[in-house]
Amino acid sequence: MAFWQGANSSMTTMKALPVVVTFAYETISKERTEYIVWIFEYFFIPGVSYLGIVGNIITIVVILRLGVKKSSNILLISLAVADFFYLLGTSKIMDLIEQSTGGMYRPNSYLAGYAMFVLTMMFRFVSSGLFVSLMLPALITTERLIAIFLPLKFQLIVTRRRAWITVFSVYVLSMAYAGFYLSLFDYALTVGQNNTLEGSDAPTDFFFSHREIYFGVNAAMNKITGPIPLFYVLAGCVVIGVKVQVASRFRKTTSRSGKASGGRRTTRTLLSVCVVYTLTSGFSFLNYELSNNQVDKKTNLELVLMEVEAFLLCVNSACNYLIYVASNPNFRILTCGRCGVVLKK
Repeated sequence: MAFWQGANSSMTTMKALPVVVTFAYETISKERTEYIVWIFEYFFIPGVSYLGIVGNIITIVVILRLGVKKSSNILLISLAVADFFYLLGTSKIMDLIEQSTGGMYRPNSYLAGYAMFVLTMMFRFVSSGLFVSLMLPALITTERLIAIFLPLKFQLIVTRRRAWITVFSVYVLSMAYAGFYLSLFDYALTVGQNNTLEGSDAPTDFFFSHREIYFGVNAAMNKITGPIPLFYVLAGCVVIGVKVQVASRFRKTTSRSGKASGGRRTTRTLLSVCVVYTLTSGFSFLNYELSNNQVDKKTNLELVLMEVEAFLLCVNSACNYLIYVASNPNFRILTCGRCGVVLKK
């Protein structure tokens, strides 16, 4: 299991809460664990998800208004789209549908259960936006490194066409893996107690007969979305931060103007996005590396940390809008303008 799968419940199972099993060496009681998990699952994570969905929609509208001629805007709007879909998959909309209809686990008929299974798979596929969110910061870091260290060749190296092709490749890779992962599940219906129908999304025969393929692909995707971009972005943030500070001090000694140029403002905005990504994804990676990776043998503390991890990943996808508003005056002006138009209507 890749480290992000433990946090992203929508990609693993849509059953609401994990089973809390108490071990002899527990540091948190079963009752407290269930309460904390419930708070995260039904308040913190959905709350951040809904706010993030609105924020990313506004971000997409505003960036389209600003235009996508710049490579930085192409990367930011692509990130906003990915974050929107990931947060949509973690917003508990599917849980609400299941609770009101019985879902695929307690359907009225096979047809109704299979329809819910297909809808569930669609939501899980939509959640693959997380993969894009975990890889795009590496592209953002690369774009800023080129802008800072090769400013005269930047327009030749980083073109709109290359930016769109690169982003498209990331989306294709993410959707291909999500499609492969979800193809390993099939819908099964059995008759339980009192002749009630019980459905499940069980692994297919292909999974059991070709486990080595799954684990190989999974390990590769784990590296691509985990430590490789994480450490690259971390190193890039340090280099960019040092370069920005040195350049800022130099300008203070040679110029009286205290206003930030458009290039510096863009760098600070993208650097802030990458710093938030490094902090949140860094916690996810460390939690995965240090915890027991067997889902059915999690301690109470590990279950709580899984919820914290899921919450931080949602924060990573939801807070970019606040970064843009705080760092970009044009973004604030257009946001207020669009909101004013909506209110007048």
